Amino acid sequence: MIRRCGTPPGRPAFRWQCVWSLARPARRLGTLWAPHEFERSRCKGRKNPETARRLARMSGLWRPRILLALDDALDLELRLLDAVDDELWSTSVDIAMDATLGQHFRHCLEHFQPPVHSSDGWVDYDARPRDRRVEKDRAHARRHLRSLMESASEIPARDLSRGVRVRCRVSNHPGPSGEVESTLGRELMYAMAHAIHHHALMAVMCRSLGVDLPEGLGMAPSTVAHRGG
Repeated sequence: MIRRCGTPPGRPAFRWQCVWSLARPARRLGTLWAPHEFERSRCKGRKNPETARRLARMSGLWRPRILLALDDALDLELRLLDAVDDELWSTSVDIAMDATLGQHFRHCLEHFQPPVHSSDGWVDYDARPRDRRVEKDRAHARRHLRSLMESASEIPARDLSRGVRVRCRVSNHPGPSGEVESTLGRELMYAMAHAIHHHALMAVMCRSLGVDLPEGLGMAPSTVAHRGG
């Protein structure tokens, strides 16, 4: 077990307290967990989510796989955002039914937000803000993504099994939206699977626009595993 807080002489500031134990086996959620658990809690003082994210990546055995996958998915969104300029971001693409990269990005982003921000126990996909500025302004889109990445980095491992109530309109028939019981972990899985399909469409759009694709864009992890990658 390691606990460090404050700034030891000759070392950079490190304001996160990291606690891990090799003696604690994986539990709950089956394959959503890495072989050992990774827990972190904040020390008093200014938080440093970027440091925590880097540590979590280096310590993959101590962080649930689903949260590592969430980190990767949001990092991929950031790399895609950085791969284009403002003009291409809002350029309509004929083969994509005149959609833009910015529109697909905004749609994916707003499906990550409900589960990541579900501290009240609700995951409401119908209440998405549909912020059209994200579709046109890359700087604005980056700010929203960075904020989401910070919030995602703060999700404790124990919350993956937390129950949530999900609301989502799945039919054009009159009446209220459907509501079901789920868990935070399951909804994060859904958001990532949903994003992969949009990333595949965005990969086609990038090729049409002559944009170099970020590695892994639009390729499902199960497909990579099936191909032996």
